[in-house]
Amino acid sequence: MTVPLRDGGRRQLIDLDTWTLLNLRIDDVLDLTQRMERVYGISPEIISKALDQYTIQSLGFDEFNRRYLKDVRQPVIMGPATKHYSWPKNAAVLGIGKNNYKDIKVDLDARMDIKDLRSKLDKCLENNQPILMVVVVLGSTEESAVDPLADVIAMREEYRKKGLEFAIHIDAAWGGYFACLLWEVDTVETDQAEVDSTPVLDLSDYVRKQYKAIPGADSVSIDPHKAGYIPYPAGGLCYRNKSMRNLVAFLAPEVYHGEQVDAAMGVFGIEGSKPGAAAAGVYLSHRIIRPDRTGYGKILGKALFNSKRFYSGIVTLAERDDPFIVVPVQQIPAEREGKSPEEIKAQLQYMKEKIVGKENRDISLKAMGLLKQLGSDQIIITYAFNFKEPDGTLNKDPVRANQFNHKIFERLSLSPDTEDNKEVRLIITTSQFEPEVYGEEFVRTFMKRLGVDDSKMITMNFLSSTTMCPWLTDTADGNFIPVLTDALRDTVIDVAREFRGEKNR
Repeated sequence: MTVPLRDGGRRQLIDLDTWTLLNLRIDDVLDLTQRMERVYGISPEIISKALDQYTIQSLGFDEFNRRYLKDVRQPVIMGPATKHYSWPKNAAVLGIGKNNYKDIKVDLDARMDIKDLRSKLDKCLENNQPILMVVVVLGSTEESAVDPLADVIAMREEYRKKGLEFAIHIDAAWGGYFACLLWEVDTVETDQAEVDSTPVLDLSDYVRKQYKAIPGADSVSIDPHKAGYIPYPAGGLCYRNKSMRNLVAFLAPEVYHGEQVDAAMGVFGIEGSKPGAAAAGVYLSHRIIRPDRTGYGKILGKALFNSKRFYSGIVTLAERDDPFIVVPVQQIPAEREGKSPEEIKAQLQYMKEKIVGKENRDISLKAMGLLKQLGSDQIIITYAFNFKEPDGTLNKDPVRANQFNHKIFERLSLSPDTEDNKEVRLIITTSQFEPEVYGEEFVRTFMKRLGVDDSKMITMNFLSSTTMCPWLTDTADGNFIPVLTDALRDTVIDVAREFRGEKNR
């Protein structure tokens, strides 16, 4: 039985060393047992019985590694520092070990740094360290960042030629539904014209490119209970090659091909049997709100438009004499392009006049073009505040800046011990940028933009807001965002006065 190699030739499977076996192409590996049945006429039952005593499911990681992986180093998983906490958690649960999930640094837009990925791939290749998979996030849950999937797929082709293979998994648990903005459908003519003043904002060119690259990955996870607006704990895992699911099946592992098993999904996952309410809820929702531009695409496109309008309100929040500044994680275009302070100020003023101060119907095409470039890749925006000292200079102490942002969060959040009569005009969330996770360049740049001393690196707090409402700027009273930004501004001013030792209003 022969298999194709990276040099274009073929060799007998039995003659290959451990490193070569671990780096055969994924589809060739998945096809091995099926070839035994298809070419050599060996029944699935015989194959399963013969292989079962050697599988990792039977032996466990420790014994499997001792027997078969003694010539190579511990296999690893790689993914961006912005990964969901479930990744190291699952690595621990599965016995891989959370330390064997290797963080890839992110760039200033919180997207996977492709240069750091290349550096870590080179190191694994040099040290004969297998890579189980590279995780690419299409919509991080804190920064709404979309990783450069197209570049990762192209990079894998490059490393395959060097003899390094790895699966590519897309974590689209949060951002998967934004793919609906790509699917065009024939419009249905109706007698009644639709009255709608909230535009459906399209994905940026960069984000569209990454979503169009999805078919080049090996698996995708998606959670309808997030951007699918479905009130059930529903999740989906999609494989490019259907045979991949057989690796985790517990009914005839690896080679069971009975089609009747498709209806019994419990054999392909850890949970076993599952309640049907989530599946029914997803099915019903997709029948009514179709997963294309007329359904979910329309809802999320409007939410995207509203998020960028909210971002515009946040970054222009501070007036000249206010005792604070605001710094968004995702820079405005003029700042990202390295323009002068005057040009940055001019763009902020343009945003304030042409976007923040307008109703939806009054935003010009030029302003809409700028709007598309603002904020995050999706509908979560992240930002932080710093306060001014009584003499008008910025606070330089990063610890005090952290305390300042945390106090703002406490004022605009609820907790189990919150007093019943506490009035919260706006709810925001908070998290942290850790230098050892996000990378020193990312955190240092953020500290400099915030105006604090970066000579000593520390973990920095930030705030975030998610906009999922498609009607936020199109209520009976018009744009509702100023109500939210006024609430935020009032809170920040009160907290700044407290930090400056002044009496609040």
